[in-house]
Amino acid sequence: MDFHRLMRNNGNGTFTDVINASGLTEFNVTSIENQTYDFDNDGYADIVSGGVILYGNGDLTFTISSTNIGNGGFGDINEDGFVDAISNGQLIINNTNNNNWLKINTVGVESNLGGIGARVELTSPSGTQIREVRSGEGFRNMSTLNTHFGLGQDAEITSVTIYWPSGIVDIFEDLDINMTHKLVEGNSVLNTGDFLTSDISIFPVPALDNLTVSNIEDIEDPIYTVFDITGRKVMHGRLLNNNIDVSQLTSGQYILRIAGQKFRRNNVKATKFTKR
Repeated sequence: MDFHRLMRNNGNGTFTDVINASGLTEFNVTSIENQTYDFDNDGYADIVSGGVILYGNGDLTFTISSTNIGNGGFGDINEDGFVDAISNGQLIINNTNNNNWLKINTVGVESNLGGIGARVELTSPSGTQIREVRSGEGFRNMSTLNTHFGLGQDAEITSVTIYWPSGIVDIFEDLDINMTHKLVEGNSVLNTGDFLTSDISIFPVPALDNLTVSNIEDIEDPIYTVFDITGRKVMHGRLLNNNIDVSQLTSGQYILRIAGQKFRRNNVKATKFTKR
């Protein structure tokens, strides 16, 4: 992995080289095997490169580990909530700490059974983390299909959102930490209707070409998502002038969700509407 340059995405199509302050200027290991896990469960992604763990500090700086765990497969082998390694026929157990964690076993229904390709977003008081369910990593390795999240000292999570390959979106709430959850496609508050609220107004009903949304003044930088009645996401974007162009939708029932850019349960409003 070449760390001669470390580019920070500025979010506007430009990048800034931050290698000098990253703590990686002395890292000269080269490898075709580079994988990302939260090995110390502090909520910040780490990188294992050439068997060396680069512990992420959450601010684009890294601490270089003095231990080489090799290039191999990764997963929580002994079910203690910390990611272990299998390398060159050896099992390397991760020494634990008191940080919290959560693991998710995705089970597809309309998607493939393992949920491979799903995007999993976890929101806790510290922010939002994103993982993808992948069938393989690097040049020759296979790791766990579970998605693993370190939580640091966060004692609870707000929600877990899964974007399945089929297009179905599930939102799960009230998940206990420090355990593995089996989450099944199509089996969440969004799909059961428990996610709907009464404190949002839409006009006209039924909608034809445009939908006007009101009573969302308490949501900062609102983003809208439209789901069909099966839970598939069909539209998504930033809400501008409280108007949504729904002319592209076919006739039928939909769910409209309005949320702030940082998804929190008390910062979300949702309702059903009909497109004619």
